[in-house]
Amino acid sequence: MIDVNFSRPLRSILFSALALASVCQAQIRATPSNQRFEIPAVAQMPGCPPEGWCGEAALQMIFMYYGAYIPQKMINAAGHPEHPDLWSNNLGPAMQSLGFKWEDFSTGDTDAYIRKVKSYLADGVPVLMGVNVYSNGSGGPHFCVAAKCDETSLTINTTWAMKGDVFTWAKLHTKAGGISLADPFQALAVPAPDLLANHRLRLYPTDPAKFYEKRCKLRMAASNLIKGAKYQVRRYASMQLADVNRGGGEIVDEFTADTTEYTKDVVVDRDAEVVFVLGRG
Repeated sequence: MIDVNFSRPLRSILFSALALASVCQAQIRATPSNQRFEIPAVAQMPGCPPEGWCGEAALQMIFMYYGAYIPQKMINAAGHPEHPDLWSNNLGPAMQSLGFKWEDFSTGDTDAYIRKVKSYLADGVPVLMGVNVYSNGSGGPHFCVAAKCDETSLTINTTWAMKGDVFTWAKLHTKAGGISLADPFQALAVPAPDLLANHRLRLYPTDPAKFYEKRCKLRMAASNLIKGAKYQVRRYASMQLADVNRGGGEIVDEFTADTTEYTKDVVVDRDAEVVFVLGRG
């Protein structure tokens, strides 16, 4: 395993093919399965436009999965939408601007779609899904995150609540009501940025009810640490990750691991980007 070493110097109904690949069709590098964690569940920000910020919330929770807290307002602005919310064609530009890559495996074939979702989740790669939500026989587009799965069900972070909801695969095949994969229109697998591909830090809301307070408390979490090894957690003001190779940033914690697990609470500004990186000290 290679560690970062600090000691060295929608709402869109664009069912046609969208040219996200022309922006960045990056090849996925799978995260080892022993580094997988729960994907944080985040709801759309209170006070967001009536159209909703499901795409913004979906990206925010994926970024937190990799140790980056980026406000939904900033994610929205990064996509330069012509509408109040991010549409399908804005997601790629937003990710590229913020330092992330993705692979678009969109298909209308439900079974093929599900096979790919399962495959990426097995490799620890979260998937942003463009799906339809049905009510009274009519469907409307929605973005959400595939968080984890087994042979019978899929946990979806819907962006409607600070928790994931479990759906059986059988239910997701239907248009009976609620989220459906019967006619998905987009799927973006989002791996770690290259310089974070082996880091193991995640961010989680410590109190979901207070997640959107001005001073937001998050829990940093890591696993599979090497007992007896020295580690540092550094804090950066943005995803300018070239600084990681030179150290830089602010050291927020230094420790010698006496267990394979690590957690520590940290307070961030709700409206400011911040990135936390775990590396060998």
